[in-house]
Amino acid sequence: CRAIEIKIRNENNVLDLENKDLQYHLGAKVGNDYKYINFGNFIVQKPENQDVNEETTFTAFDYMCKFDIDYEPQITFPATLKQIAEDICSQCGVELGSQTFRNSNVSIPANPFINGEQCREVIKSIAKVSFSPAYIWQDNKLYFGFTPKTSVDEAITIDNYFEMKPN
Repeated sequence: CRAIEIKIRNENNVLDLENKDLQYHLGAKVGNDYKYINFGNFIVQKPENQDVNEETTFTAFDYMCKFDIDYEPQITFPATLKQIAEDICSQCGVELGSQTFRNSNVSIPANPFINGEQCREVIKSIAKVSFSPAYIWQDNKLYFGFTPKTSVDEAITIDNYFEMKPN
């Protein structure tokens, strides 16, 4: 989960940021122009202290915090890992960005999540089976795998691999 800390002076209590979506952009001046990088949306949590009239610190988390709800399957089993991931994303209001990922077609015969697991725990389990990290990217979608490459020169080639011998 990515997090940002926001420290503001809220005079006259005019700002109400709790539970609001913020877009986080980082800017730099290049020549006479400003260039911005979008880091995605973040949801503001409760302030560090309840006195929001003066200087207050808020913490905001990316959309991974939306997965902190109980998992209640809306699909029937057997189901593939991708179907489970889509089901969770649908329940949490987050789009699944990875249309394919390692082992996404593995079929799960029955619901293994019967002990009140939260959606985040199920996402962690899918990530383990896919041998990949699960993360929210700048486009606010859930991905399994690694950062999507946008150009051919960034693609991994056979030269990037090395020989490994098991002990």
